[in-house]
Amino acid sequence: MSALQYIVKTFFYDTITDLDLVLTDSNDDPQYSAIAVYKRLEAYLQYSKEKKDVLYFIKECGYDENDIHIFVEKYNQEVPTYQEHTDPEVKPICYINKPF
Repeated sequence: MSALQYIVKTFFYDTITDLDLVLTDSNDDPQYSAIAVYKRLEAYLQYSKEKKDVLYFIKECGYDENDIHIFVEKYNQEVPTYQEHTDPEVKPICYINKPF
């Protein structure tokens, strides 16, 4: 395994770990950013050259529809703060009956 492959696999593992933490963290004490996880998964998919949507990829990783709804809800809750302090171009995810 090359150093680059090792870095990508480690990056992916850390991202999935953070995704689990986003899904299990309390709404009263959010410590993990759904937007950061989304952007990291997006970067991973671009690197791996998989032409997949991030939410579809999450579903393929074994998360269920409820997990995806929770993730999208947390992502959308972060958007106003993220737009104000980090990236004004970030947009909410529209996830109504999105087919997989």
